[in-house]
Amino acid sequence: MKYIIYSLFFIILISCDSRIKFKKPKDLITKEEMIDLLTDMHLANGTSGISNIHEEKNKNYMALVYEK
Repeated sequence: MKYIIYSLFFIILISCDSRIKFKKPKDLITKEEMIDLLTDMHLANGTSGISNIHEEKNKNYMALVYEK
């Protein structure tokens, strides 16, 4: 019985390994650009409930981040 349990555990452990190698796409952004993008997204999300200088509330700034 112990042999069967150890064998099944070993087979399951080996089967969980991924041997697929993915290639990086050519249009991949750098780490610094991703940090800037996430920072802008968090700032845009955080300003959703604050009124700006034109007293506009709930303006969607995420569209500006997506354009960038």
